[in-house]
Amino acid sequence: MINKKPILSFLLVISLFCLRAQSYTGYLSDNYSGLNSIALNPANIADSRFESELNLLLNGSVFLNNDFLGYDMDDEIQKKSFSIDNNVSANLDFLGPSYMFNINKKSAVALTTRVRTLFNGNEIDGTFADNFYNDNSADLIESDLNLKAHAWGELGITYARVITNKRDFFLKGGVTLKFLQGFGAGYISANNLNLNFDNEGTILPDGKKTGSFTSSGDLNYGSSFDIGNKMTPIEILTNTGFGMDLGVIYEWRPDYRKFNYRNIKGKSYTRKDKNKYKLKLGFSITDIGRINYKDGIKESFNVDGTNISKDVIDEAGDFDDILNSIYSLKDKKIGYKAILPTAIHLNADWNFNNSFYVNLNTDLSLISKNKLRSNHISNTISLTPRFESKSFSFYLPMSLIRYSGFQVGAGLRYGPLYVGSGNIFSLYPVNGNIFNSKNNKAADFYFGIKVPILHKEPKDSDNDGLIDVLDECPDVAGPKENVGCPILPDKDGDYIIDEADECPDIAGPLENRGCPWGDKDGDSVFDIVDECPKIPGPKENNGCPIKDLDFTGDDASISGDVVLNNEKLRILGTDNQITTTTSEGGNILTISLTNAEITERRIKNLEDEIAKLKANKEGEIEIAKFKVDKEGEELIGEVKKSFYSKTILFKTGDFSIEEKFETVLIELAKVIKEYPIAKFLIEAHTDNIGDSLVNQKLSVSRAISVKNFLVKNNVDPNRLSIIGHGESKPVSDNDSPESREENRRVEINLIN
Repeated sequence: MINKKPILSFLLVISLFCLRAQSYTGYLSDNYSGLNSIALNPANIADSRFESELNLLLNGSVFLNNDFLGYDMDDEIQKKSFSIDNNVSANLDFLGPSYMFNINKKSAVALTTRVRTLFNGNEIDGTFADNFYNDNSADLIESDLNLKAHAWGELGITYARVITNKRDFFLKGGVTLKFLQGFGAGYISANNLNLNFDNEGTILPDGKKTGSFTSSGDLNYGSSFDIGNKMTPIEILTNTGFGMDLGVIYEWRPDYRKFNYRNIKGKSYTRKDKNKYKLKLGFSITDIGRINYKDGIKESFNVDGTNISKDVIDEAGDFDDILNSIYSLKDKKIGYKAILPTAIHLNADWNFNNSFYVNLNTDLSLISKNKLRSNHISNTISLTPRFESKSFSFYLPMSLIRYSGFQVGAGLRYGPLYVGSGNIFSLYPVNGNIFNSKNNKAADFYFGIKVPILHKEPKDSDNDGLIDVLDECPDVAGPKENVGCPILPDKDGDYIIDEADECPDIAGPLENRGCPWGDKDGDSVFDIVDECPKIPGPKENNGCPIKDLDFTGDDASISGDVVLNNEKLRILGTDNQITTTTSEGGNILTISLTNAEITERRIKNLEDEIAKLKANKEGEIEIAKFKVDKEGEELIGEVKKSFYSKTILFKTGDFSIEEKFETVLIELAKVIKEYPIAKFLIEAHTDNIGDSLVNQKLSVSRAISVKNFLVKNNVDPNRLSIIGHGESKPVSDNDSPESREENRRVEINLIN
């Protein structure tokens, strides 16, 4: 028997035990695959069902496939399908100690470790390999044989984040940066290689016959280290590199409202324990990068040779020594860079309902099978129906794999444990089963135990219909309109609860602790704004009596009582007339503005009379002069403009005035007092969050707050009217926090 050479022997053995490109077939479609899903698309961990997940050591995947050696499980026999162009691909994938967790509502990170091995064999003449392995004569003709192997470890850090979350449109992205530690790499590539093996081609001196080789063509060889010598750990640690994975995921969420909650104050919560999509689409590029083996070698040989005895080959030692001792070296370089198996992954997942899904996944290699120093994945397309719940999932992957054909598998997840196979039904067929196969060229198995900590369903401890995270009183039931807190009694309806109201049966402002302002002289003008609190007087004169004066017809002279009988005399006016009224229902003074000349003379006469009164010290007199012509109308126009610009904004669900708006109202009070004849309307509004009836009451409370503030700053309350519009008159849509803030407002407008 010929002493089989290491490379060819390895080729024949590995052909029976080869892995396809994607690990964990079926399991990666599960939304609960957690840390494993990072390998397919790093964006998976953002907005996932996990608060965190921990993996120790018990996770791995083994997948066996090729296109020339099969196995009939029924007959328990090996079946061969040798040709001059056979192929094999292998991938070992083990997940080491790893951990993932959420930074906040939008972002998640993970730290992962992996150990991986890849082997690719393409354009292998299976007939020649089989005959040579069994000591039969064989010919290899114009072969472009290509063998590549690589083993390495990864330390990766993954960051994923929600990019857009608006109504039914959801988008997230992720990136994994990887530090790579190479364990070993090598390749053999032939160009027009011709090889004849004659099992009795050489006659030895003792008359016995042995095999011989005749060859021609070129052979390229590369290795990260001398195959015949072991490397020290320190030497291995110098073989390093960097890699990267990128991915994005889009989710269509037509029922997004079912998963979003909001309280009356605008605070929101989105459920993290539920899948919210109807359709999910993923795109990723994985394994971008390379590992630099600084001491590796790359050699090219001319392998022309005739009748080379197998004994000479046996004595040469390892594969590198065979090439260097027998054949002609054309070129040699130091330094070997192994390129990672870069690939594109496309994924679509359809959610039929809360538990049943179907997943379509495609893996496409971006590395040519003939590229030196570069392993590649096998192109694969998989369709995986599955049942998925929080504690249990079952999946049935059906895959079409390059080189090994159609495969059907099954897998399940139960709590922290998962186990499955990508072709269990193909490998162990049942009679009459549509997946029955008599020549299985693949077999795989994966398993794992992790420690998942999943998001919990939101609680409603007091069963009031508002979840705890949005409930300001989570342990005591209360209506949603009061943010989950019980509504306390307010008998007089002044928006001050009875417990804090000093006058619970009579409505009063907050500034007076719920009690109405006093009116000692009974003139319906509250003492707080009554300029004559002990003497009755009309509202028009701020609670003070008014001097009795008269004009007759077009006469500019003053008739009637000219004795001052009050502390102050104020001549009031509108844009149509000037009036004064006596305290006991006496004469009304009317000065028509249609005759400017007479009006001016009457005002002059009034000023003269008032000057006499002042000289006699019979009282303190103030005059509010009213200008004629159109100056009054123009003045009123200016006042309107200034008041229309005064808008006060409020926080969600609140009617207290923020400190930054108090300065605005203080300045506004000063302006109002400069025009004592003008009256104003305080109009209050809300956004559309919450019940409309509650919003109506809230708007009235906001109007009252502004009025009370102005009254506290010495504005006559009788000149201020209020109205609450609730949510009926928005100035902006209510689709964003910014627009809702614009609607939570109070406007102060001039009415005459």
